Amino acid sequence: MKKKRLTFAEYLAAEEADPERRAQRRAREEADRQWLAIRMAEVRREEAPIVADLQTNGVSVSQVSDLVNTAEPYPDAIPILWKHFLLSYSDRTKESIGRALAVREKRAILGRTSWRSIEAIDTANPQKRVWPSHSTCLQRRIASTRLSSLQETNP
Repeated sequence: MKKKRLTFAEYLAAEEADPERRAQRRAREEADRQWLAIRMAEVRREEAPIVADLQTNGVSVSQVSDLVNTAEPYPDAIPILWKHFLLSYSDRTKESIGRALAVREKRAILGRTSWRSIEAIDTANPQKRVWPSHSTCLQRRIASTRLSSLQETNP
């Protein structure tokens, strides 16, 4: 005789009814919460100089990714982000800075020097190339800006 298959609701009810499984799930969830709290503390500690620099210059954020998640332009933050992008941070922080720099205002504020700096970093240290997500974000933004400027000059 074939065993009856449980629906998801029945499975969840069985899980909740079993005290041992419930305890295991709660222990896993607590371990996940602790890991996340530790990771977020590390991120906040590493981003503290960037956030302080941004706040000193009138940009109100609690972490770099706040800039990525806003629709408001932040031209005052671009030079500060660029300065920190060129410094030594973890890949996760570099990724946040790179994503925050992938905005249209960057080119108007930094000009062509920013892309040349990335190329210089990339060729000076071939063992650790510019992080793919940062490079991709910036390349796409620059490419779209170049494409639109070409379209304007060649109608």
